[in-house]
Amino acid sequence: MADKPERSRKVARGVVAPLAAKNKDAAAPADDEGDEEDEGGEESKAEAKDKPADAAGKPAEAKPDAPAKPAEGARPAEAPKPVEAPKPVEAAKPAEPAKPAAPPAAAKPAVPPPPADANPNAPAPPPGPAGPGDHRSMVGSENGQECFVEIRREGAKVFIREGKVGVVGVRKVTEYPDEGRAGHAFAILVSEVTHRGYRHVR
Repeated sequence: MADKPERSRKVARGVVAPLAAKNKDAAAPADDEGDEEDEGGEESKAEAKDKPADAAGKPAEAKPDAPAKPAEGARPAEAPKPVEAPKPVEAAKPAEPAKPAAPPAAAKPAVPPPPADANPNAPAPPPGPAGPGDHRSMVGSENGQECFVEIRREGAKVFIREGKVGVVGVRKVTEYPDEGRAGHAFAILVSEVTHRGYRHVR
């Protein structure tokens, strides 16, 4: 029984010794590589001390910003149009002088009276408008017929002519002592004929 443990130990040693040798051989290159890495690191540190600072240590050069591109489809802003200067105000033209008023139209002359010795029934034009001064020409209706009465004053005399329209008619002349009485008589005659329904010829 005491011999079996010893044999097993020998066997184990025979197995373990080759494995340990292999592991030692494998670890040796790793140590060599570590030594090489240490030597390389020291050399790089030495070179870093001797060399000046590289580009990483230099300050970055400032580059101008590129101009922003306009958005696609956007129209450029139009330049403002120049403001036009206000036009000078024209001076007001002086008003034209007023034209003188036209003189009043002269009254149409009355139809000249027929001669004193004319036939009362002779044809004659109808009476026209009265002339200036104390002169009245009126027409009316008497017994269904159109008649006329013409009254005119000249100084102290008053002339009356009456009859049917279209004939000379009857003529009568009355003379007064002065123009005042003749004018008064003229006004009374015109009033009497107007009350008879006669109207003035215009």
